[in-house]
Amino acid sequence: MKKTTDFRILSAAAALASLLGFSMLAAAASAEIPLKRAKDWGSARGWGHVTLRLRVTGEAVVGVRGARVSVDTAQGQSVTNLGSDCSEPLPQRQVPVVVNVPLGRGRVTVSQKPSAANRYAMVLRVSDPQPGAGPYEIQIRFGDVDEAPGSTNYDPHANWQGSGFRRPQSWLGLPGKPLSEQGRQNLSASSAGKSLFVFNGYVDDDTILCLRGNHVSTAAPSRRLPKIRSWGLSRAMPVTRRPRNLRVSGTPRGVRILEYPSYRNEYTTVLFIPKASRAVLAGIRLQWE
Repeated sequence: MKKTTDFRILSAAAALASLLGFSMLAAAASAEIPLKRAKDWGSARGWGHVTLRLRVTGEAVVGVRGARVSVDTAQGQSVTNLGSDCSEPLPQRQVPVVVNVPLGRGRVTVSQKPSAANRYAMVLRVSDPQPGAGPYEIQIRFGDVDEAPGSTNYDPHANWQGSGFRRPQSWLGLPGKPLSEQGRQNLSASSAGKSLFVFNGYVDDDTILCLRGNHVSTAAPSRRLPKIRSWGLSRAMPVTRRPRNLRVSGTPRGVRILEYPSYRNEYTTVLFIPKASRAVLAGIRLQWE
């Protein structure tokens, strides 16, 4: 009961502090996280970003104002910084802002967006109910959001739907489902040192596989999703750069990369498996460096 009460008090304090100014948020039993200059620091492309890379256990409230980041740990261990950076500070004026979470096992919610009322502070809440600590990458992009699409709420169980990347019209709005952990295999890199994704399952319709970070989801127009035998990732796909030498092979004929990862689709790889006259066993192997 005490933890619940403390969390409510802390949440209220964080929200109030963001309204009154970031300095109060930093003073409300919080730790400040340094932001490094990103490789694209100062690039004039119409939009900028603040990218938070954190390890979270339990519940945390994160506040961003300018180039300052403050974290309040409501439940669990203290949040660990894993190399957060920015291309420029969060503007102290009204600009379009979007949030996307290409890496994270829990839920990230926008409590407040920057406005004159809160002195242009962004307040996020990270909920990680699973045991142990989970890594997160939270991208806050601002400016020309047509070049940096995103979403204000992230749910890994809807991850395939894009929550922040452009999708081909042919599979826009299809039902999606994350691959079950039950059939997941532990993979190691190939003998050539390349990272791998493998998939084995019966398909009887055009099927989409979406890979982003360590999340994999599937969709089909008829809603007849594949019957999965096994799948595995040797490591998470890059979420801040394009993977090198991305190649797909396998059966049935016609398996191909429908959309290559880039900053425009938040580094998501979209694979297409064509339907056959009857259910066939698909065996797919994707590799990259």
